[in-house]
Amino acid sequence: MAQHDKHDVQCPACRRWTSRLTRHINLYHGVSQLVDERTGVFALAVVRRPEDGKFLMVQERYGEGYWLPGGGADPGESLREAVVREVWEEAGADIRVTGILTVESLHRVPDVESVGACWVRAEEVESLPLRNPSEPLTWIPWVASGGKVLPLDPEAFPVLAQVFPDFPL
Repeated sequence: MAQHDKHDVQCPACRRWTSRLTRHINLYHGVSQLVDERTGVFALAVVRRPEDGKFLMVQERYGEGYWLPGGGADPGESLREAVVREVWEEAGADIRVTGILTVESLHRVPDVESVGACWVRAEEVESLPLRNPSEPLTWIPWVASGGKVLPLDPEAFPVLAQVFPDFPL
């Protein structure tokens, strides 16, 4: 059995392990070769680096601008696992999930691959070319100013279990 890193994921098409699944699929299989099973649950991460308070932004493909890292949860994957995996895939950053800011359900296929990432101060977010400013301009200032973050725990936040009854948190 081949050795793989704790961040590696197994390709559903060829069963090979990779740390960059979206890149692997794009290079070796083409996006259309996989049947895309989606849960309909999408996680964005507001990632703040403790040592300097800067926030992580990823650069989207084709010059669409910067965005919060994140993506869709895979079948059987918890919301916590999904956001940790997505941040690793898009920016190569290890994160610790501390809570939840909002609950939404989006039904769209994420970009094949992000092309870059950067750390910015909260006051610098407005100066970035953003793909869509709503979430970054809402949540980064909220977290920077010490706004309340709800625990990612169905017992502490029961609406999660009601909204996603068949989805592991």
